[in-house]
Amino acid sequence: MSKTKKIASIGGGSAAVVVVVLAAAFWWLVLRDDAPEKVSLAGALSTLSTATPSNSASPTAASTSAAPTGTPVPSATNAAATPSSTTAAASTGINGNWSVDATQKSFLGYRVKEQLVNIGANTAVGRTSKVTGKAAIAGGALTSATVTGDLTALASDNNLRDGQLRDQAIETRKFPNSTFTLTSKVDLPAALATGTAVDLTLSGTLELHGVKKDVQVPVQAQLVNGLIVVVGSIDLKFSDYGVSSPRG
Repeated sequence: MSKTKKIASIGGGSAAVVVVVLAAAFWWLVLRDDAPEKVSLAGALSTLSTATPSNSASPTAASTSAAPTGTPVPSATNAAATPSSTTAAASTGINGNWSVDATQKSFLGYRVKEQLVNIGANTAVGRTSKVTGKAAIAGGALTSATVTGDLTALASDNNLRDGQLRDQAIETRKFPNSTFTLTSKVDLPAALATGTAVDLTLSGTLELHGVKKDVQVPVQAQLVNGLIVVVGSIDLKFSDYGVSSPRG
């Protein structure tokens, strides 16, 4: 009898250990919420490479986020730029043609609250580093700008989520890119050329899932070592772009 009890006791102990291990694994894979922080100018500046010479130019990072139907979530743009002409910054301040600097950690992405049935909410963050873009500054004003992200490279910390979002929700096989295009000239504060951080609002169109919508993107910008770093975010709804909320 005592031997049987002892075996039963050991078995119960083993089961308890398994439960603890499984619970810990469940928390690590599903419940933990350690998503990257929202984009910020300070965060973007901390990632800049010092290898870029001060007389070169190109925009850095872009991050846009989309939320499920009816749930607005901040989307973000985080970009650094350097002029495509190496003499533009030196001879005319910030006037000139600028392009996304591929050597910097530019990205475009989303930040969304996903609801897990009978479990709770979790913050999902996905990004693509495949970003291209160009801008023109003349007479102290931003006269044109486009930023495009390759959504086929959109990735988070969960492959299942990525497959649902890319293949079923955004349908990247049909609509591989998302593009922001400036539609209104923006007068730039003189302080931008001196390296001071400034607040701007960019009016333009955002194309996602084959749908174009007028948007206004509040951004912060700063000139640092020949790079114009731009960071911004907006709230989006999947339903505004004909996207069905991914389910799994």
